[in-house]
This record gives sequence, C-alpha cells and structure tokens, in this order.
Amino acid sequence: MVAFHRAGWAPSTTRRKLSSLRTFYRFLEREEIVPTNPFAGLRGPRLGRRLPSVLGVKEVEALLAAPLAALEATRARHGAVTPAAEYAALRDAAIFETLYSTGCRISEIAALRWGDIRFDQGTTIVEGKGRKQRLCVLGGPACRALQALREQAGLLWSGADADNAPLFLNARGGALTPRSIERQMKKWLTAAALPPDITPHQLRHSFATHLLDAGADLRSVQEMLGHTSLSTT
Repeated sequence: MVAFHRAGWAPSTTRRKLSSLRTFYRFLEREEIVPTNPFAGLRGPRLGRRLPSVLGVKEVEALLAAPLAALEATRARHGAVTPAAEYAALRDAAIFETLYSTGCRISEIAALRWGDIRFDQGTTIVEGKGRKQRLCVLGGPACRALQALREQAGLLWSGADADNAPLFLNARGGALTPRSIERQMKKWLTAAALPPDITPHQLRHSFATHLLDAGADLRSVQEMLGHTSLSTT
C-alpha cells in the first residue's frame, strides 16, 4: 500500500490492484501454494466523493435564453414561424426555467400536470423518489414561461391546456419523456455555445449551489431537492 501511494496511484487504481492481488492469492491459498492470503484483511484507500460540476449564473442565463432567441431569429428571417415551432421553443424555454427554478429531476417535471401548478402562489407539488411529495417554488420567469406554453398548447391540441394534461408535449401531442428532455437540452447547449455534455442533473446542482451562494441555509435546500440526507445535498 505504501508503495502504491509512493507511485502516485489514484485511490481507485490502488483499489483495483488490491482487488486483483486479493483474488490471485485467494486462488493460491485454495491450491495450497501459500498458507494464507496476506491481502485478505487489507482494505484499500477510501475514494473521495466527487462533487458535481455546476454551471455559472451566466451559463444558466445563456441556456434559458437560447430557445426564444432562436425563435425570434427565425421570425426575423422568415417573417413568421409555424405554431408548432413556436410551441417547441416555448416548451423548451419553460422546461429549462422550471428545472432551474425548482431544482427538480427531469423525471419529476416530465410527470407534472397543469393541475399541479399553482400560478397564484408560484408553487407546484412534485412527487419525487419513494412517491414522496414536496412543495417547489416557481419563480416569476418560470410562471410566465409556463403560462405562455399553456396558452400555445391549447391552440394546437384540444384539451392540452386542461388540468389533467401533461405540461410538456412532443410534436404529436403526447407527453415528453425524460430522454427527450435530455436530447432537447443537448441541442440548446450547442446553440448557446455551451458544452453539450452538461446534464439536467448539473442544472439541478447549479440551482442548489446558486441558492447556497446567495445565503440559503443547507436544510432548506435539502428539502427543495427532495434529499432525505444532508450528505446527499
């Protein structure tokens, strides 16, 4: 172990090497080539917990603005846009605003219905892991984005603005899946000149980090994220 450390190996590399040696000597012991396995009780170094990377405020702003900026650019070039194209831009803008405003998982916002949104209170009820419900706050930009989306959805599909209808729809009027949300995010990250490998989960952690940087207490942020343990936050 000391030799591994002096060689400058990472803890993960040391643990892999140790596992191989332990397995090899277990075989030697079973074949009675060696009397005991010297690595049997030896534990590898603890792996440090990697903190998730987060986006800066300017990067988040660029992502939030990308769908509507592209819509206006298309309108300026062609003089008009199709109702479907307008819906898609409004939908993606609302998705990003909702993700960043609430800190929700993409599976949680994909499951939201219009009846879950309380526009008068600026809140929504979200069902998280273990079917546990929590109250999430929707900021002004998220509420406005959702109101514009609901109005456009009602123009395109009958009943799409009803309380029992999903918030986010695909081109056929069906509920948008979490996988589709991930694909749309990659598209708009590229449009905003941001790394396309940024994930919705990083946007969730950016929400938490920016709140903590602004002075929010850790316990409140834990509850907003739906974490049962502070160590997860």
